[in-house]
Amino acid sequence: MSDERKLEAFHASCQRRILGIRWFHRVTSAEVTSQTEQEDLTSHIRRRRAAVFGHVRRLPEEAPDRMAMRLAVDSRAGGRTDDDPHWKRRPGRPRHTWVRQVEFDTGTSADVAWDIAVDRCSWRALRPQLTDDDDVESEMQRSHSFTRSYRPTHCTVGY
Repeated sequence: MSDERKLEAFHASCQRRILGIRWFHRVTSAEVTSQTEQEDLTSHIRRRRAAVFGHVRRLPEEAPDRMAMRLAVDSRAGGRTDDDPHWKRRPGRPRHTWVRQVEFDTGTSADVAWDIAVDRCSWRALRPQLTDDDDVESEMQRSHSFTRSYRPTHCTVGY
């Protein structure tokens, strides 16, 4: 069972507990989700992961987290910081990294995603399946009490 399915099962069980639904009620997870009107957890995680990637990309050059992400993107693209001729990859299957997951979520390679994420509008246009305009707007209003006048007017995608 994949991690995403485990998270979704846990999320459904929490929703069932909140709603007071027991196992003998025979209610499907789809019915519980429609009753609570919550988005599924994996799409929320994908949206937030892409948002963090874009945020880190737009940080100043000297920021340590941006430098670390740049190193991860460069190593994923095949570039190495040191040219040690005796270096060998560790044996076994390559690890499923956070940057590789961003590649899977966005459908592009890490270096292309890195270049696109410079511009917030282009980055949001790249990931339309990850953001729903109404969800982003309501989430921003709930969490930060932003108003429409505070948002940049040059970008219409994702707002």
